[in-house]
Amino acid sequence: MFSSLLAQARLDERREALLNSIQDSLSTGPSSNQILWFIIAIGGMTLVLLIAARFVNRDRSEKRVDYLVMAIDLLGLSEDDRRDLQAVARHAKLSEPAAMLLSPNNLAHAVGLAKQSLQDKTIEKRISDIALRIFEEPLPYVASLVSPGDP
Repeated sequence: MFSSLLAQARLDERREALLNSIQDSLSTGPSSNQILWFIIAIGGMTLVLLIAARFVNRDRSEKRVDYLVMAIDLLGLSEDDRRDLQAVARHAKLSEPAAMLLSPNNLAHAVGLAKQSLQDKTIEKRISDIALRIFEEPLPYVASLVSPGDP
């Protein structure tokens, strides 16, 4: 019982010391050290918030260079040719569509990949005409260039 009274007295002393220190700080005001740390904390939090806001609002859409369009422009092809080649590239799901303009075999391979999903069945003839203008030879036979397991 005596030990509990002693513990209670210590608790009361600690509580009184805490309350006295709070009262002293309220009556005397903050020290220059406390003000300095407060300003540093506010500045740091502001900096973190600005960085977070910039990270959230950053421009996520990095525009990829469309090398197919650049190649079509360099070759001087028409808008109809551009639409046909872009349709073939889109339906063939090529990762680098401009590569189909490197050779007639590449172009025929792309047409073969796109043939099933293309609605326009005359596009093979138009692409063959484009190949004749670009490579000075017609499009090779498509079925022999595309194996059934190709993606």
